[in-house]
Amino acid sequence: MGVQYRVDLCNAAGAKIDELTDVRRLAVAKQVTAPGRVEIELAAQHRAIANLVDKGRIEVWRRWPEMGIDWYRVHAGLFRDPTWETLQDETRIFTAVGPGPLSMLGWSVNAYAAGTAGKTTWSNVRAETMMKQLVTNNCTSSATTGNGRDRTRLSGGTLSGFTITVQADAAGGNLLTFDSQRGMVLNELQNIWDRGAGGDFDLVWVSGTTYEFRFYPGQLGTDRSASVTFAETFGTMGRPKLAIPRSSERTVAIAAGQGQKDRRAIRVRTGANYSTANDIETLVDGRNSATNAALDAAGDAALSKARARAALTFTPLQTPARLLDRDYFLGDKVASAYAGQTFTHQVWATAYTFTPRDGEQIAITLRDY
Repeated sequence: MGVQYRVDLCNAAGAKIDELTDVRRLAVAKQVTAPGRVEIELAAQHRAIANLVDKGRIEVWRRWPEMGIDWYRVHAGLFRDPTWETLQDETRIFTAVGPGPLSMLGWSVNAYAAGTAGKTTWSNVRAETMMKQLVTNNCTSSATTGNGRDRTRLSGGTLSGFTITVQADAAGGNLLTFDSQRGMVLNELQNIWDRGAGGDFDLVWVSGTTYEFRFYPGQLGTDRSASVTFAETFGTMGRPKLAIPRSSERTVAIAAGQGQKDRRAIRVRTGANYSTANDIETLVDGRNSATNAALDAAGDAALSKARARAALTFTPLQTPARLLDRDYFLGDKVASAYAGQTFTHQVWATAYTFTPRDGEQIAITLRDY
């Protein structure tokens, strides 16, 4: 029978309206800390087009009975973008595109004055706490002028018809300092993540029109690095390339702080790869560092960034013994082995395409830890 797909069309509350098994093409893109998208292509006269409603859910489902994979939801998009088109052979088609639910956090600005503690500025605060405060202050009933926001956000008690709740704060993740300048909430969440949040985040459908913002300490998925390894010998690694870029490495940081001429604060730091045979200097501008500890931290951070690290790239391959969405999933930690070295990665992005003629294609992107 092989792999099978279906598409469920639902209203904004998740109630199923229609089920499709005759799409011309479907594509799904998923990524950690990003909305992803769902795209389906139909004949322009398809009856189901009338059942697509703005912000309704387009759910892509998949199964592969022979491989022990029963029906599961690959991804859901909120229908926003319809396109009608006539192809070169005069075939008329209709395409429906829906970004994932996390896109809803891109509908709101962090609309508070600069320098407002807990709203636009955080100093030495856990990443989970600041992320959840961002969402709470701009996407829930707290998004009001009475709370200091430029505009009361919710209309009729909902965010464009949806209710956003926030998981209880467990103060997880790393301690960070962050300033926001009225950016879009989703972008600000991603900026916090980029600084080393120590965990991932997502907006999860609960029921009806309610979605919950959640933080995942460590990573979105499960740590499977002890049980899932990509390697040539397993047939799961295509076109591997291992590179160690040593020419740009720096092992000694001369961190220059505040003051002028011979009164300027200077701190010297050595990196993990330093030795008398590997003594390569770099100058770090630390004028914003008011203390020796802060200057040391700036030097250490520069050396960590400039350290030569082995980088392995390869194409993850599917085999009957090791399959995506059965043995490992988006967000999971996995391992790889090549040329006598081992590495740890996160399943960072997955993409699925399917047509009745060409069948299924899957692409997997890994992010190094």
